[in-house]
Amino acid sequence: EEVLKKNDWINSTVKLLDIPVNTLENLCNEFLERVKLYREYKTYVNYLTVVNHMKDILPLEVATINSKHIQKLVDSLYLKGFKTSTIACYVTRIRSIFEYYRKTYNKDYTNPTLSLLMHKKERKEFTLIEDIQNILVWTKNNFSYEEYLIVKVALSTGLRKSEIFGLSIEDIKQGQIKVHQQLKRSEYGLVYGSLKTSNSYRIVPI
Repeated sequence: EEVLKKNDWINSTVKLLDIPVNTLENLCNEFLERVKLYREYKTYVNYLTVVNHMKDILPLEVATINSKHIQKLVDSLYLKGFKTSTIACYVTRIRSIFEYYRKTYNKDYTNPTLSLLMHKKERKEFTLIEDIQNILVWTKNNFSYEEYLIVKVALSTGLRKSEIFGLSIEDIKQGQIKVHQQLKRSEYGLVYGSLKTSNSYRIVPI
């Protein structure tokens, strides 16, 4: 059954790659298939979200899309109340899509995301130790002990949420935590799997 699913995916991908990449919609479909094949499922979902925000320009021919189109998209996200950091992340992913087009199909094409007006990220002034103590006290008073413990581990070690949920008792020894797997979302549900990068495999002191 697994082999049949894989064959179906290969056949559908081959058909997709036969479609001329003239519109942005066709380009995004091809790009998403490659992301789905080579990246983590969460990364694929993030790109899918970005493509959904581009629906107004998807019917356009890629070669005709310029910075004015992308600026209009960015402006609409600001007006909808999206955070500056979120918009910056979206623009980075959009840049990757157009860079894929430039490198694969049209080397003379100018990536339309290179000259945009963007809000600068706000610099926050804070006292780290005080903030951590406030977070821990608030969590302890409002959540269960198990939930409080998860927050405490995150603040004390810098582990990602998915890495914390991937820990077992065998991973915690002699004042150290061995990080070697994470609980992550796949198209089949939650599974234990590999970490984000090779540098993510590490020993963290408690």
